[in-house]
Amino acid sequence: MAFGLVMGLVVMLAAGAVCPGQEGQPASAADLWTRARALLDGTLGAITPEAQGVFLRFEVLVGDASLGSGTVAFRRQGLSWLDLTARSGFCRFLHAATGSACLLQTTAGRTAFTSEAGGSVPFPILRIDPDPDRGFQLNLAMNMSIQSATHPMDLDVASGAPAYLLGRIQAKFPVLREEGGQLVFRGEATPATATPDLVIEPAASGVRLVEARFPYEAGRDVRLRLQDFTVNGEVPAPPEGWMPPIDPATAHGSAVTGLPAFIQGFYALLRELIPAS
Repeated sequence: MAFGLVMGLVVMLAAGAVCPGQEGQPASAADLWTRARALLDGTLGAITPEAQGVFLRFEVLVGDASLGSGTVAFRRQGLSWLDLTARSGFCRFLHAATGSACLLQTTAGRTAFTSEAGGSVPFPILRIDPDPDRGFQLNLAMNMSIQSATHPMDLDVASGAPAYLLGRIQAKFPVLREEGGQLVFRGEATPATATPDLVIEPAASGVRLVEARFPYEAGRDVRLRLQDFTVNGEVPAPPEGWMPPIDPATAHGSAVTGLPAFIQGFYALLRELIPAS
């Protein structure tokens, strides 16, 4: 599915480097594709289980209406947090030196886990793995196994993904230009004056913006917007009071006891973020 492909693209465009040749004279089409390849090849290697930090914010919109948003903030052996927010509620995960907590709050109720209550706490998985049918697949889930103190999140991008993605991008959006410091991709049928299908704006320490559009219904586009994506850079703390207090007496002491309600609610949130085809 195209939406899933670009979700994978967004995850992998985290960087730490400006595209070579970004400054200076206008580039030829061949030069731009070389830069796009260099951006993919040169940045994906940083997204491994050994990464020291990852930060990104994203939002999914249909037209001008937001379906939901999220933040991934990972710091090895430090403060890490995940926020997924949709119309019906949110899921928040926090790992700090003092322990971990995970809270799912939806219209159906509240499911909480805390390491203070003993047992395991669900922690995020964000991976791009090989898929025998689709090449590569984005996997976003919550792991119910025992969490590692040095790996509060499971983050990884499989080798081979850069070349695969570049081929898919070239096939779907073969017209590439540089406009205002951005790499702008359009399909062959997209007028040069129309809104681009895909935009990547590099920054000095990562990717400032990625925005992809897909035709949806009644003339409205689905827009996937990612901002402030960095790898091995600064990882900010969550806002003050972001994680509501969790009483260990009411939290699940084991992931098993709260598993059914948590899984049902978590994937319901994810479905809200992915418009029906």
